[in-house]
Amino acid sequence: MPCPGLEGQGPMTVMTAQRPLPLALAEASPVSAAAAMVEDADGGRVFIHGELCGAWGAGDELARRLAATQLVKIKAATARQVAAAFGVHPATLWRWVATRSNNAADVTQILTPCPEA
Repeated sequence: MPCPGLEGQGPMTVMTAQRPLPLALAEASPVSAAAAMVEDADGGRVFIHGELCGAWGAGDELARRLAATQLVKIKAATARQVAAAFGVHPATLWRWVATRSNNAADVTQILTPCPEA
């Protein structure tokens, strides 16, 4: 439905300049200004500006690592912030991201264990 007073300009021609509201669940731990995460016995969930954008079940390490790499890829948080939130070293997170980028067809490669340094 067109906006009144904007006939002939098509629907949705009005934009707001308001920034996204910082919405998050009360039990969510902040990852960055945009992202928050909840982990419990059932698994975990990642929210961006209050919207659910990723989830994993308890014990589903692949989906958990995939959620972490997606936060970095879409720049919802820095790698350092994501690594801290997911309880891993930043180098481990970068390995997940690089492995996923190099072999996007097989995301299971991010499950390979990291060689001990």
